[in-house]
Amino acid sequence: MDHQFHNNQQTNQHYQQNYQPPHHPQYPPNYYPPQPVKKPFNAKSVVAFVCGILAMTLPIPIADVALGIIGLVFAIIAKKEGAGGLATAGLVLSIIGTVVAAMYTVEALTFGWSFGFGGSPWGNPWGTSPWF
Repeated sequence: MDHQFHNNQQTNQHYQQNYQPPHHPQYPPNYYPPQPVKKPFNAKSVVAFVCGILAMTLPIPIADVALGIIGLVFAIIAKKEGAGGLATAGLVLSIIGTVVAAMYTVEALTFGWSFGFGGSPWGNPWGTSPWF
C-alpha cells in the first residue's frame, strides 16, 4: 500500500515539474486590442424596408405600387452603398409588394369594375347601377 502511494506521489511530482503554463503574448502597457469595425447606420435601407412592408400590407393598391417603387429605389441605392441584410429585405418586400399590387390594380381596372362591382371610380357613364 505504501509503495502505491509513493508511485502516485512521484507521478504527480513528475507532471508538476513538466507543466508549463500557456504562453500569452505580452502587450505593452496601455495597449488596447483592436475593436471590431462597426458598419455605419444606413437610413436608406431602413426606408426601403419600411416601404416594402407597407407595400405588402396596405389595402390601397395604387399606394402599394408607389411605396413599392420608392422602396425599390432606396434599396438599390443602399445596396450600392454596401448595406447588408435590411436593404436586401427591403428590396425583396418592395418587389413582391409592387408586383402583387400592380396585378391587383390591373385586375380591378379590367375585370372588377366591368362586372358591376361599383362601376367606374368616376361614376357610371352607362346609366344607373344598383351599387351606387
